[in-house]
Amino acid sequence: MRAHRLLGSEPYDDVEGQGLHARGRAGLKRVLFGIAAGLALGLAVSNPQAGPSVQGQVCQLLTKEEVLEALKASEAKNPGRPPTIRVEKVEEDESLAGEKVCIYFYSLEWNRGDKWDHLIRVSYQRDKGALEELKEVKSKMGRPNYPVERLPGMGEEAYWVDNIRLYVWVKGGLLKIDHGFRGYQKDLSILLAKRALARIR
Repeated sequence: MRAHRLLGSEPYDDVEGQGLHARGRAGLKRVLFGIAAGLALGLAVSNPQAGPSVQGQVCQLLTKEEVLEALKASEAKNPGRPPTIRVEKVEEDESLAGEKVCIYFYSLEWNRGDKWDHLIRVSYQRDKGALEELKEVKSKMGRPNYPVERLPGMGEEAYWVDNIRLYVWVKGGLLKIDHGFRGYQKDLSILLAKRALARIR
């Protein structure tokens, strides 16, 4: 009977052979699954936007307490410093270009009842747009109507722009700290950036 089976002259149900084929298919599935998992992991490592990244968790760059501490240190240098500083709210927002931004709303209050409300916007992006924005900032250096100051010792390169915004290129991305309509906050921006840079991986 074995000879007939080898020659293929007699039909039969080879249960043992079918079991081998089934085990072979199961092994092949495991191999293919392993290859797919490896490729997915490789893509996540090579592409910083594929996995968890700080640009998707921008409000984790600076805590509310750290912003308040930096504000107090910065305002302490001013002769008319306010006796009360409050960070009232922290919100995450998204720009029209899809950039995640963390907004810190704070107030400066004096005993006579004066209260000034301000905000700080913080963002970090790793994409082609971030690199283009950095190039645009650098291209404006030396223009009298658009002051750009290069700051040494921060990230790979850093710029204080138009007296309201700090740009720091670090770990292949652009950290931005923006003070809206409140200008001349360079010292405060540097304090905040040093805190944030320590969390960028």
